[in-house]
Amino acid sequence: MIHKFSPIEKLLLSLDVIPHPFTDASSSVGLGFALGSAVKLGITDQLTEAFKEVKQIAQGAKVSEVGAELILDCLDALGYVKKQGTRYAFTKRGTKNLSAQSPENFRHFILFCDYLYKGYLDLDGTIRAGKRQGTNMLEQMNDREWELFSRAMIDIARTNHKEVAKKIPVSASQTRMLDLGGSHGLYSIEL
Repeated sequence: MIHKFSPIEKLLLSLDVIPHPFTDASSSVGLGFALGSAVKLGITDQLTEAFKEVKQIAQGAKVSEVGAELILDCLDALGYVKKQGTRYAFTKRGTKNLSAQSPENFRHFILFCDYLYKGYLDLDGTIRAGKRQGTNMLEQMNDREWELFSRAMIDIARTNHKEVAKKIPVSASQTRMLDLGGSHGLYSIEL
């Protein structure tokens, strides 16, 4: 990841307390697109912690070998996969954050960043006009995109909902609660 972190942030990242996709995908459009492509195209679905040939990964994802190798090399540089010759395997970080089988994966957040960053494609026009052309992105979202947004917010909330809930005073005698925030309700559930 390309960012200057404080000593505390570095420690939290090294211990995987802060999920790496959160900083990788949200701090760099390029990394966000790379992670998004790897997930969206099913390249990460071909990986486990056992090494696999790039040719086999590419065939499984139905992408070119050259393209698969490019994105896998990017994932290697970010610490999600390790490389041995022309073979790749998930690292522990990759399994935790990118595997569909991991309960802690960050795939929805990554895919939402990929969707969100498409709004930058007409940045020149937005700057010229002083506003986004047409409607804003939220007005254009369909049901699938809203679902993706909600699941991305769950990915983020899963990282801190217990800590946040501990800081909100709730009387033991309270038996009902109104969640005004909407969306996934993970914080309210924890309370």
